[in-house]
Amino acid sequence: MAFLKLMLLSVAIVLVASKSNGGAEASAGAGAGAGAEAGAGGNLVSVGELRELLVSSMQTTISLTALVEQQTQRIFDITNYVNEAQRGIEELEGKLAASEDRLVKIIQGLKESIFEKSNFIDEATDDIQDLKSKIANMGEQDEVQKNFEELEGKFAASEDKFAKDIQALEESILEKSNFVDEAKDDIQNLKSTIATLGGKEEAQKQFEELEAKFTASQNQVANDVEALKESSSNPKRSSKKIDVMVVSGEEDLRDDNCAKVCAGTSVRGATNWVDYSTTGIYTNVDMSKCGFVTIPTVTTSLEGSTAHWGTTGSSEIYSATATSFTIYLLAPSGQSGGANKMGWNVEWIAVGYTC
Repeated sequence: MAFLKLMLLSVAIVLVASKSNGGAEASAGAGAGAGAEAGAGGNLVSVGELRELLVSSMQTTISLTALVEQQTQRIFDITNYVNEAQRGIEELEGKLAASEDRLVKIIQGLKESIFEKSNFIDEATDDIQDLKSKIANMGEQDEVQKNFEELEGKFAASEDKFAKDIQALEESILEKSNFVDEAKDDIQNLKSTIATLGGKEEAQKQFEELEAKFTASQNQVANDVEALKESSSNPKRSSKKIDVMVVSGEEDLRDDNCAKVCAGTSVRGATNWVDYSTTGIYTNVDMSKCGFVTIPTVTTSLEGSTAHWGTTGSSEIYSATATSFTIYLLAPSGQSGGANKMGWNVEWIAVGYTC
């Protein structure tokens, strides 16, 4: 609008100038003289100059209009850029908020994971401590084997003693049998004497005493014979062992003379480890050679050459029977044959009844 006003003002100036120039020329024709014409011409602007000024003003106005249009376009572009930048900032703020929420969740998850791993480490530490205690209680495998051999030696000595006791009992029964035979002869003689004496009180008294002794001897012989029969049918029960005592078990308690200690291993490098799930392995341990007739009390540990200290489950027994049991391990490194490569095997001691 300001440029339009400027153009109109320039046109008005040109028109006024044109009229003034025309009046000056008329006055010069009426006889003002050459000097007056020259003076008038010297003070006024010519029409040509005014036209040039108008053209120049119009060109300037056009240039200014073009510049205004350019600046307007730039302002429009800048406004669009600012709007797009604002939208970008809002999107970034939204993404930042989402990232913050995700970061908070990740941090929370990491805290929970760290807490779980801390619990796992605590449990693993407890398991290692328990394992150390059990190993300390069990001693070295050589010591266990030595104790087992000592028990077998004591049992063999008990069997020898039992054989001698049986022989002595047989001799005692033979002596008492001879005594019975002699007593029968004495009774028969006494009866003859009584018949001869005719029933005297003294003879009757002697007869009753002798008959009582005979009855007692018969009862003693009968008891000894019954004990001999029972011992002959079950030699193990006759040996009064005190080396092994079971105070509680998976099943009802039996005679301590039937209690037995049996030990073994699943064999290093030859244990039948089977992959279980994605992180575990298991093996079934055979102890049928022990001859248990009830479920024994079993204590186990894991032996190997490396890395078995980090496993879990070596002392946890599953599916125990009189002849076998199962061990599960949490040990990803032991899968796909890794356990046997590291020499892992189950060592065990079982206490139970064999009769």
